[in-house]
Amino acid sequence: MRGYDCATARNKIVQLTLDGNYDYVFMIDNDVTPPKDALLNLLSHNVDVVSGFYMRRYLDDQALNKTCIYKLKDEHNKLYFNYSKESAYTKEELIKLHNDNKYLVKIHGGGMGCILIKTSVFNKISYP
Repeated sequence: MRGYDCATARNKIVQLTLDGNYDYVFMIDNDVTPPKDALLNLLSHNVDVVSGFYMRRYLDDQALNKTCIYKLKDEHNKLYFNYSKESAYTKEELIKLHNDNKYLVKIHGGGMGCILIKTSVFNKISYP
C-alpha cells in the first residue's frame, strides 16, 4: 500500500484480505528484517494473533534494550493498563523465555511490525 498513512494502509490491507477470502493477514513493516522462516514460525503456533519480537527505537538511551512487546502483568501479577517503557519486555527477558521453551507468551500488546492475524478475528470486530 502506497500513498496512505500507516493506519489507513493497514485497514485497506485487512479489507482486501477479507474481500479475497484469505485465511491470514501477515504484516511486516519496512524497517523490520525478519528471519527467513518467520512466517512458518508464526503459522506453527496456530493462534488467532501472533507477533514476532523486534527491538523498539526510543529517543532516549535508557530504553534502547526494549522490544515492541508489552507485558500483560507486572512483577506483582498486577495487570498493566498502558504501554510504557517499563512494561516493554527487554531482549534478554524474551531470550530467557525462549530458552525456557516458552515460545508463546500472553502479552498486553505489541507492535504491528511483524504480525500474523487470522482473518476470522476481523470478522468479530467492526471496521474502524
